[in-house]
Amino acid sequence: MLLRPAAIHKYVARDKSRYAGVEAYRRGRIYALNADWVLRPGPRLLLAAEEICAVLDGARANIATKKQ
Repeated sequence: MLLRPAAIHKYVARDKSRYAGVEAYRRGRIYALNADWVLRPGPRLLLAAEEICAVLDGARANIATKKQ
């Protein structure tokens, strides 16, 4: 699950029971992205793509480490 940073702090911390049924939350796989890059069309879209790739690479590395 990928959320904007403000959404993570505002909603997840406040409404933990709301996210308890979400597998990504239970597994600690909630990641923040820069909302300006993701939600606004234009050249920032490339920055958003790079950020998404970096987040996913980090998530894969964490999963691989936990399996070992």
